[in-house]
Amino acid sequence: MTVNQVASRYPDENYGWGFGVEIRTSPAGSKLGSVGSYGWNGGTGTLFVADPSERLIVIVFVPTTPGTPGVDALRDAFVNAAYQAILR
Repeated sequence: MTVNQVASRYPDENYGWGFGVEIRTSPAGSKLGSVGSYGWNGGTGTLFVADPSERLIVIVFVPTTPGTPGVDALRDAFVNAAYQAILR
């Protein structure tokens, strides 16, 4: 499930697509996360990210209708806060 199945045909060069999940394939890009992290962004405010390298799972449930303004920013802020809370 978590292996890139589409090679370079995915629209974002830093990600790929497995069986039902987006997979980070490059450390480049603006979002936090490790290569090999994966997740899914639902249309009604749901989101999950699993990052095996960081031993982190983030689940967000924001009950909304598709296209509600501000939901993407809220989910991104939540995921960023989770990564920033990791202590070394």
